[in-house]
Amino acid sequence: MTTLEQMFESCTPGAAQLVERVSWAGIRFAGEVCLEHSEIERRASVGLGALAEYRVLDLLATLPHGSLVGWADIDPVSRSLIESLPAGVVSVSAEGVKKALALPIHIHSVLRHSRGGMDMWKIQVFRNDVPARVVLRRAPRDCERIVGEALRRGVGLTVKMDDCTVDAVPPLRAHRPSTRRTLLHEVIFAAYLRQVRAPTTSSQAVNWREGFSTSPELSSSSSRA
Repeated sequence: MTTLEQMFESCTPGAAQLVERVSWAGIRFAGEVCLEHSEIERRASVGLGALAEYRVLDLLATLPHGSLVGWADIDPVSRSLIESLPAGVVSVSAEGVKKALALPIHIHSVLRHSRGGMDMWKIQVFRNDVPARVVLRRAPRDCERIVGEALRRGVGLTVKMDDCTVDAVPPLRAHRPSTRRTLLHEVIFAAYLRQVRAPTTSSQAVNWREGFSTSPELSSSSSRA
């Protein structure tokens, strides 16, 4: 079985897929995502997996996708970083650089399973980046309090019962593009590659530096209060 067959074997095009055991900034959660097959295939063809480095993604955010930017418009420090990037991230020529990297996944939501909603604050840190929700394995006794807490924290609340699943509180849906948000996509994509055990997860493809970089310090929204 080829690399791409392993990656796509259990995924129907356009269908949401659950990526488990994602870890970022000490928080473990899962991601409900839709795969961008063309970008994953393009990355795999050049041996590129997830690019989870904030500084690089922040620089790439200043470049238009697929359009040439002349070297005269790029400072020497940024040019040095650009020229060190692995194949598949950018296309470099004597005239300038073109960004090739695109999002490999689209995040429907990030979620964390909980018994009583006591750790709702953990998933709250992502509410401004992507839809974030807590999934309860059974209906809580103090339902009104849990619903109120979810509304106050701006996270979704899903309750799994014996014969159905109820979305008691919808997550926030208005999210602006940001480097932190892009980084979250790459971190979840790296977890997806590990989950399907694709060969690209063991090379520079997943992280071409020494380890996954995290975003700048979490904002005050990550506090428990």
